[in-house]
Amino acid sequence: METTISSNHFLQTLPVSIPSHVNQKKLVIVQTTDGGSLNGRQRRMMKNERREQLKASRQLWREQIDDKILEYEDRKRKQAKRRGYEMDVNMLSAKGSQWWLVFVPKDAEAVVAKNLAGALSASFPGRECDVWVPIVPSKRRLKNGTYSTAKLPLYPGCVFFRILMDRGAYDVVSRVPGVKGFFGSRVGKLIQIVMPTPLPAYEIEGLLRKIKEEEDDLERLETESLVAE
Repeated sequence: METTISSNHFLQTLPVSIPSHVNQKKLVIVQTTDGGSLNGRQRRMMKNERREQLKASRQLWREQIDDKILEYEDRKRKQAKRRGYEMDVNMLSAKGSQWWLVFVPKDAEAVVAKNLAGALSASFPGRECDVWVPIVPSKRRLKNGTYSTAKLPLYPGCVFFRILMDRGAYDVVSRVPGVKGFFGSRVGKLIQIVMPTPLPAYEIEGLLRKIKEEEDDLERLETESLVAE
């Protein structure tokens, strides 16, 4: 085992003087565990062993750092690839023509629907598209026993449309005046967009049935009112 003693303390304990040509600041005493001194060859061997151990330790540390860097870069690449896939609106075209929903200002459904239909027809003349604002008859009983009727949006602030969705259609719909956003889910982290969610066909069929029921109910009430008169 090597023991390093400061030159000042060591000089105070020496029984003899040290020649002036000896570098006292670098003076090192090496002792073995059994109290004996090591010769020059043994000290060189120990020094080489320590150097190799230190080199191996540094090499291992570098390898660990390199592994961490590679792992981090691989994780970032996978995340970027996943975000790119999640934000790729073109993948929605694989589902074919679907019904979609956009949010618009209330009391402006008819105007936005007209502008949306015109924009889609002009941009995609060969693509089938429909724009729809579900309207239901609203009835109110008056004091004289008759009913006042009016047609109101079933879902105020919403416009339904059907088209083959891709990036081009997404951009066209987004630029229509009055369109506030798509019905869907947010994707991405640093850059977020709303990925449109298609409406199931059974929900559209349910809306049509509801509107038909409301119309039939209103027609029945009008008939009963005429008979009573």
